Amino acid sequence: MADRAIRLKPPKLGCILIRPFLIFVSFIGLLGASSLLITNPLSIRNVILSAWSIVFNGYLCYGALKYPDRTLKGCQGGAIYLMINAFVLLGCVPVFFTS
Repeated sequence: MADRAIRLKPPKLGCILIRPFLIFVSFIGLLGASSLLITNPLSIRNVILSAWSIVFNGYLCYGALKYPDRTLKGCQGGAIYLMINAFVLLGCVPVFFTS
C-alpha cells in the first residue's frame, strides 16, 4: 500500500492552471516595477512602491516555483495587507475630497 500514491489534479481557475499563471503574473509585475524605476523620475514614492512590488512579486514567483510554506504565507499576508489598505483608502479618500 505504501507504493500507491494519490494523484491530485493541479488547481485551476476556470481553464487556467494556477501555478503557471502566478509565475506569469509575478514576472509581469517584476518587469512593470523595474520599468517604473527606469522610466519615471526618481522620487521617494516611486522607489518605495517599486521596491515593495519587486519584493512581493519576487516572493510570489519564488513561492510558485518552489512551494515553500513560509514564503507563500508571507505573500498571503502581504496581499491581505494590501486589500485592507485599499479598502480603507476607498472608504476614506472620497470623504476627504468631498468635505
